[in-house]
Amino acid sequence: MLDRLKAARPAETEGSDRTRPETKAETRAETVAETKFGDGLPRFQPQPGGFGRRTTPVGSNAGSAAPVAAQPKEIPAERVSSPQPRFHQPEPPAAAIGEPALGDIPTRIADWLMRELKDERGIHCETILTAIGALAGYAAQQALWEGMVKPGKLAIREAFTVVETSSGATYFFGDALDALIVSMEPKHLSIWKIVAGGALAGGGDHLPEMGNLLRHCAATVGTPGFGLPRLPDDHLPSIMPRAALDRFWPGARLFLTLAEPLHWPIHMAHAAQKLMQMMKGSIAPDLAVRIIMEAAVPMSRVDPATVPNN
Repeated sequence: MLDRLKAARPAETEGSDRTRPETKAETRAETVAETKFGDGLPRFQPQPGGFGRRTTPVGSNAGSAAPVAAQPKEIPAERVSSPQPRFHQPEPPAAAIGEPALGDIPTRIADWLMRELKDERGIHCETILTAIGALAGYAAQQALWEGMVKPGKLAIREAFTVVETSSGATYFFGDALDALIVSMEPKHLSIWKIVAGGALAGGGDHLPEMGNLLRHCAATVGTPGFGLPRLPDDHLPSIMPRAALDRFWPGARLFLTLAEPLHWPIHMAHAAQKLMQMMKGSIAPDLAVRIIMEAAVPMSRVDPATVPNN
C-alpha cells in the first residue's frame, strides 16, 4: 500500500470534481451483543451507537464477547516523541463563519475547528485530529444519503448494508461507503488516500493497515469498545470520536452545504490534511493519520437518527 501511495502523482491526493465509489468492501459487519469493558480497553465510556429496535433484530449471540482485532504495530518511540504536552499554537484564523463567500471550504473548516478547541494552552493535537476524523467519516455516510439516496439514484439497500444488533442498535456498512473512506483506486479519491498522502509527504512511513481497522470496527459494533480509538494512553484525545461528532457535526454541516454532497468527505479529508501539516512539528505524521482514521471508520457506521441536526 505504501508503494502505491508513494508512486501516486500529486493530483491523486488532492481534491477532484467527483468521487465515485467502486471498490469492494474489505470487511462485513459481524453482529454482536453488548459486553462490559475489558481491562485492556481505554478508560473512556463511549456514546450509544444507535437506538430503536427493528422487527427482526440481526444476531442472537447475546452474552458472547465480541472478537477484537489484533493491535497494530506501535509506532517507534523516536517517531512520535514531542514536547509535552502536545499543544499547537495556531495563527489567527483566515476565515470567519459569517463570511458570505464560498472560499476554501477545507481551510474554513480547519480554522473553525481550531477556534472551537483552542484554550489557554493552545490546541491539543490528538483531540482536534480525532474530531476532524470523526467528522470526515460521518460525512462519507451523509454524502451517500444526500447525494444518492434522497435524490433517488440509489435505494437504501443499494447504498448501505444496515446491521442491527440484538440490543436494537443500528449501524451502516457497505461497499459504496467503504470506497469513500478507504479506496485506493487511481481514478478516485477517498479519505484514506488524502490523509495518507499527506502523511507520506510529511515523512511518515509507518501508516496503519486499513483492513485491520475495518475488521476491528465490524467486530465491535454493539459493544462498549465500538468507536474507542486504539491509541497509546499518552496519545488519547480529551474528546472521544462519538462525543466529537455530536458536538461538531451541526457546525461542520453548515460549511458542507456550500458544496455538492458527494464532495463532503473529500473536503473534510483535505481539512484533516491541513491540520496534520500545521501540527507536524508537534505530532508525527504516522500517528496523526492513525488518530484520524481510528475516528473516521467507526463514525462512518453510526445511526444518523442519533446524530444531532441531521
